[in-house]
Amino acid sequence: MRSLFLRIFVSFWLAMGLILAGSVGIAATFIWNRTEALQHLDTNELATIAEQRLVHEGVNGLLKWVRETQRENPGLDIFVVDAAGQQITKAPMPDSLSTACATWCAAVI
Repeated sequence: MRSLFLRIFVSFWLAMGLILAGSVGIAATFIWNRTEALQHLDTNELATIAEQRLVHEGVNGLLKWVRETQRENPGLDIFVVDAAGQQITKAPMPDSLSTACATWCAAVI
């Protein structure tokens, strides 16, 4: 490698490769950790806490708990519906979940 141009060219692409590999590694680690944390959540425990909040503090207490829980667990979506299948939380519910909820509520009532 006698040419200065060749040295600069190779150094540039080597640096770009290292930056790319580092960025991918950091992103993969972050995603892995978030996925692990969300997989270890106990949905029955969350439902029990939500029920207790609703009984003791009403709908406003429940909505406050939903906001707090979502803030503590980024990537976690919580949807609350009443017995008639009407959504209590204001977050937009996916169509597939809305349809499944309406079907379940119609079968129960």
